Amino acid sequence: MQETVTEKLNQARELKRRFKLEETIAVLKECLEIDPSCLIASAQVGLCFLLLGKADEALPFLKETFEKSGRSDRPVGAYLAACLTATGETERAKEILAVLQSDTFSAAETFMLTAEMMSEKKQHEYAVHLIDALSVLFSQDDFFT
Repeated sequence: MQETVTEKLNQARELKRRFKLEETIAVLKECLEIDPSCLIASAQVGLCFLLLGKADEALPFLKETFEKSGRSDRPVGAYLAACLTATGETERAKEILAVLQSDTFSAAETFMLTAEMMSEKKQHEYAVHLIDALSVLFSQDDFFT
């Protein structure tokens, strides 16, 4: 009997909770084979790759999720912008940030968290790109005051 997407998502959630990220990604990809439109699975694959310090591999999943959400999923958009910044695609990141920023939402914390994840995984070049962007893009943000 084929497992349902919900069962796979629950299995992935448990694996991620135990920080078994490679296994989590495999199960989430199985979800996407069952239902390619599952935005939760796609977003989580991207986030797991980020947690592993693999920004290049996270990008396609975060891009797809953000676009399929109608560019309205702010947390995914913030991680996508951070990912783009980390990989040197600053102009594309700025375009996404322009869509996301509002009086009630800032991507600054996401950039800082992503920089920490990259640094922890010895992806220092990515971390430096993010920290540089923090000082430029978010200098007027409440995050820094």
